[in-house]
Amino acid sequence: MSIKKRIFIVFLIAVFIIGTFYAGTMSNREAEENNSLSRFQTETVNLWYADDSLTDLFTNASVAFHEKNPDVRVIPTLITGGEFLEAINEASIANEGFPDIYVLTNDSLEKAYLSGLASVVDRKGLVINNVNFPDGAINAVTYDGDKIAYPLYFETSVLVYNIDYLKDWAEKVNAGESNMDGEMSEEEMDIIENEGAGVAVNDENAGAVVHEGDVMYEDGIPKNFQDILSLAQEYDTPEGVEGIIKWDVYDIFYNYFFVGNYLNVGGETGDDVSNIDIANNNSVACMQMYQSLHEFFSIDAESADYNSVVQDFIDGKYVFSIVTSDAIKTLADAKAEMEEEAKAKAVTQAENAEGEESEEAEGSEGETVEEPVRTLNYGFALMPDVNEELKSRSLSVTDCLVINGYSEKKEGAKAFAEFLSIDYADQIYPRAGKLAASLDAGYTDDAFTTFQGEYAKSIPLSKIVEASNLWVQIELVFKEVWDGADVKTELSHLQNQLDLQINREAKSTE
Repeated sequence: MSIKKRIFIVFLIAVFIIGTFYAGTMSNREAEENNSLSRFQTETVNLWYADDSLTDLFTNASVAFHEKNPDVRVIPTLITGGEFLEAINEASIANEGFPDIYVLTNDSLEKAYLSGLASVVDRKGLVINNVNFPDGAINAVTYDGDKIAYPLYFETSVLVYNIDYLKDWAEKVNAGESNMDGEMSEEEMDIIENEGAGVAVNDENAGAVVHEGDVMYEDGIPKNFQDILSLAQEYDTPEGVEGIIKWDVYDIFYNYFFVGNYLNVGGETGDDVSNIDIANNNSVACMQMYQSLHEFFSIDAESADYNSVVQDFIDGKYVFSIVTSDAIKTLADAKAEMEEEAKAKAVTQAENAEGEESEEAEGSEGETVEEPVRTLNYGFALMPDVNEELKSRSLSVTDCLVINGYSEKKEGAKAFAEFLSIDYADQIYPRAGKLAASLDAGYTDDAFTTFQGEYAKSIPLSKIVEASNLWVQIELVFKEVWDGADVKTELSHLQNQLDLQINREAKSTE
């Protein structure tokens, strides 16, 4: 072999070695770059919701979550129009842009779970427990013993009272000026006696309420409706006050507390079809008490819609009312507006007084007529019991974060749900005007803690699919009873209706 050929072969071998080394180096570098990219690859979690008031909350929460979890990005999407759960079902089945996580009220959880649209999120209760949530929240998201959603925010009802009127009542009692011998109709006396109004009666002053020692206005905050009846009996209300209490007597949300402790629809977690008891003796007795209040307070149900009830309370027409959480802001705004009006009137009156002093100095005569200044001092209290024996229990609805059973991004969705429902809970009310279900929301104001306390012992909306229209049916029962229908007949009819619905559904699935 010639020297030239040997040199050429050596050259080819060198080129091959260099090429192989270069290719290997590039391959290793590409692999390292791919590993580096995969390490920082962001997973996208889609969130669906149907309430526009949540937009600011979700927008800010998703940003805050991504800062702490850079590998997960949450995209909130507002879905409007149509049936929300049905839209989720269709998108999930079609595998086209469906949500990994979504917001749903607790009464629809069974339907979502049986459709494959909800998954178990905390079987061992490591997150959804009494450290983070009250019983009302835990019961709301429990189905067949498992936690299938994260409680986000809630709604329930509480009592609101006028502090100024209760102070006036206390002053009159302490001064011996209470209306102990006010005239009462025979019907009213029957209610006091037969419904157990809890008043001490003596021969000289039938129906008189005995008070020992000085009375504080807090003593007038009722523990049960017996206390309200007693206050109505003895309190000679100021001019302009139309009654002791007014509430929306037709809307189920403001009335369910009368029977909530005894009218059983699915047990504590509202998912057991074998645990339904409506027309029992206690629920009948509670509804009879409710009916008797019609005679005592003479509330015109047709004009007592919720918004007008709240406005009447603001206008000082009633001592008590029953409200939901929207009243926190509504009453605070009304109070602030009255205080601004009072300041403006004070300035005007001061200016008028100066003008009159000048006129008097010049020999003119004048008289200042001061307009009364409206004020609004109020407080919130837990719902009063029906009477000393029969306890009340408010209805609650919980909006939850549900992890879609079709999702392949469940871990990222769970991480966001836990962050939003617990770590970000203190932002739920400021950004959405909703009361957080979490115990870590940082509530200290009496208004918020009262609602929280009522929610803790509340009964959640039933999840039973066959009872999906139950609340409409119960509302109709309350309406009929308020208008005079026989309580036992109405409750028995409701029991029979529900039994038929459940049996019909059971047969259709066999």
